This record gives sequence, structure tokens and C-alpha cells, in this order.
Amino acid sequence: MRILVTGITGFIGKNYYEFGSDDNKILALSREESIKKYDLFNNLNFLNCDLDNFYNFSDQIIDFNPDCVLNMAWQGIPDYSYENSIKNLNMTLNFFEFLSNKTNIKKFINTGTCAEYLNPVGKISEEYAIEPYDDFSKAKINLSETLIAKCDEIGINYVNLRLFYVYGFYQRKKSLIPYLIDSYKKGIVPEISKPFSGLDFIFAEDVITAIDSCVYNQIPSGSYNVGSGKVIYNLDIQKIISDNLNYEFDFNLYPKDNNYESFFADISKINYFTNWSPKFNINEGIAKILKKDI
Repeated sequence: MRILVTGITGFIGKNYYEFGSDDNKILALSREESIKKYDLFNNLNFLNCDLDNFYNFSDQIIDFNPDCVLNMAWQGIPDYSYENSIKNLNMTLNFFEFLSNKTNIKKFINTGTCAEYLNPVGKISEEYAIEPYDDFSKAKINLSETLIAKCDEIGINYVNLRLFYVYGFYQRKKSLIPYLIDSYKKGIVPEISKPFSGLDFIFAEDVITAIDSCVYNQIPSGSYNVGSGKVIYNLDIQKIISDNLNYEFDFNLYPKDNNYESFFADISKINYFTNWSPKFNINEGIAKILKKDI
């Protein structure tokens, strides 16, 4: 399977390159200076460009003639401003127009987010109400709605993966789990703002197998939740990490939290169409991170 990949130097992208199917023949669009930062990519086949200037390599992209496009690019994160969101929306749509006109792509997979859901509480299916609450979520929803309409017109299979709270290797250090691990290793009592809130944390390796299941299965166009299917409370994550590192469990509550609402993914749709389900629970995922960290 020839797969054209964007965003490969990001959190999900690195995991995809390391843990994705060996049957994938990958061509990535990425700046050379980004690729050279990581030994992981020593054997990566890539074009020195991104969605800003992919036209400079249009001949090579046409020659590669991808079967599938995996779009994980969203430049500037954690910049969620209007300007950055609109820039990414327009770049992605221009990229799709080029591919749909110049290549024979059969499938376009986009990594979306559970942030598309409006005030989620409880078990969240793909039919749950979506409504933007900021410029980032508005752009993501706009992108998905536009692409599914365009793909339907021209017969391309469009898959939007609504990722829940992904954790794993290569995650930003300020994210919850890396922050807690780093705090305990430094002997610092971590501060946690919402210890009693529950979210759906999904290990990055499981996200990659979900992506591959959508690449290699014929599934209906549309959005698919990718999560663990379970609520995991922030306080429980902290306890798992402190126990694994043999530190006394303690935390500073900052600021006071009265928010007890929680939500998690209904993953029955992706399971039905691809037979995918997550392999790692939260204890196993954190243990793998800590083992690699040592």
C-alpha cells in the first residue's frame, strides 16, 4: 500500500512510523531540518516540503501516486488561534484538491479530535452533537465536513478519526502523563487541577493499529472514534505512576476543582467495521513508557 503521509514528525506521526504496518510503503512530506532531529527517521523516504510548499514537489508526488493519504499535519500546535487555524484549514484543502485532481488516491484519512464534540458527558458516539467552541475546533469541523462532501462527489473514501486523549512515546513534556512522570522523578509533588475529572486516555500504539485498520479495510466514509472506551480519572493516573516509580502518592490541588464530569469514547463503530479494539490498558501503557524511559 502506497501511503503519502503528512505530520510525520509530530507526536502521532512518530508513533506511526515506528509502530505502523511493515506493509506500508511510505512517502512523507516534511522539512529536512525536522527529519534530521530524530534518528528514528534515518531510513525515511521523504520530500523536503510541507503543506506550505508541496507544489515544488508535485512531480514526485504524482509519480508516487499514493493509494492512501494519511493527513496528520496541523502546523503550529499549541497555537489554536484563528489565524493559525484558518491557515491550516486552507492548506489542507488545497492539498486535497491537488491530490484528487493529479493522483489516483482511493482513501483520505484525517486525524481529527474529540474536541469536535459539544460539552461531552458520558459515553460519546459519533452521533453526539458537534459544535465548535473555539477557532481550532471550528476549523477541524469545517475541514471534515468539506472533505467528506468532496470525497463523496468523486468517489474517494474519507475517514475522519476522532482521537480521544492520546498518550505515549514522543508526547510533549507538558502533557499530563509526561509531566507527572517528570515531577515524581525529580521528587516534586505535582500540581493537578482536575484530579476527579475522567477522560478517555488511549495509548499511542493502539491509535496506530486503529489507523492501519482503517487503511487496510473497506469501511464507509465518515467519522470514527478512537479511544479506550473507558473513563480514566486523573487521580488514578497519578497513583499508577507513583506506584510504578515507588514514590509516596501525593499531589497539590491547584486550583480547587469542582468539576466531576467525565466522558469516554463509544468505539463500537470502528470495532464493527474493522474489528479493531485497543490492546493496552492504562497500567500497561504507562508501564511501557516508564520502561523505555529508564
